Amino acid sequence: MAGIKDYFSFSKRERTGALILIILIVIIYLLPAFFATPKRSLDPKAVEEMKQQMAELKRTDRDTNENFSGEGKENYMSDHEPSYKHQQTILLFQFDPNTLSAGGWKKLGLNDRTIKTISNYISKGGKFRKPEDIKKIYGLRRGQYEQLLPFVLLKSNDLEKKQRDSSYAIISNYRKMATRPHAIIDINSADTSLLIALPGIGTKLANRILHFRDKLGGFYSVEQVREIYGLQDSAFQKIKPFLQCNVSLIQQININTADAEILKDHPYIKWNIANAIISYRLQHGSYLSLEELLKIEIISPEMLEKLTPYLKVL
Repeated sequence: MAGIKDYFSFSKRERTGALILIILIVIIYLLPAFFATPKRSLDPKAVEEMKQQMAELKRTDRDTNENFSGEGKENYMSDHEPSYKHQQTILLFQFDPNTLSAGGWKKLGLNDRTIKTISNYISKGGKFRKPEDIKKIYGLRRGQYEQLLPFVLLKSNDLEKKQRDSSYAIISNYRKMATRPHAIIDINSADTSLLIALPGIGTKLANRILHFRDKLGGFYSVEQVREIYGLQDSAFQKIKPFLQCNVSLIQQININTADAEILKDHPYIKWNIANAIISYRLQHGSYLSLEELLKIEIISPEMLEKLTPYLKVL
């Protein structure tokens, strides 16, 4: 029994420590009660005022985002809202909202803020396409909208109508020309106006034909027109029956006087051919005939046949 009793007995030092520990625990437990913040009761009137301020802030933000939204909602002011403190003198007249100046809007009774909104809308590419579009103007009162609507005159509509009528006339004339019989033209003397009258030939192709003709010195065969860049075979087949070429108009190059620069400027003569023609002439003297060109190793009979209409010996 003496051994068990030893486990349940404490020395004076141990009892003092346990007492201090218990006191600390009690102090810690009771301490929050002395420093707790007293609960405040909320003033119902202050809460209500705060709610109203938040609602007003949300409404202002929503109105700003809906400015010129174009979603079909009526965002102009109601007649039931308070009127201006100072009545403005309003002058009504016909106007185009797409071109009206700030001074014009002022005469119609709009305030500076609304006028600035319209100016920003126009400057960013906005456009009023029909009279009813003015009701999308943020800040425009319902009464103002109904008052101004009869005076809206969109001049751009008249211009667009004229442009459509003009385009229709051009297309109509083109269709008439397309069904009208074409006269046969000489491609060695034709100008741009004659070429674009042909079916499927526009200004760009007509200019290419003339440029190629000038570089060649003229066409000796209608088939050469096939070589025009960008000319489809189907388009060539349509214009072929209306083409002919007067070979007497071809400009020829005298191979006894021309230099290499003149020769290689021709579409059918590459720089090595031009240099070979000049080198042979310097070594053997002037050419007596075009057939002498066959003595140049790089010139074949087929090439000479292609070049003959454009070369001469004098």
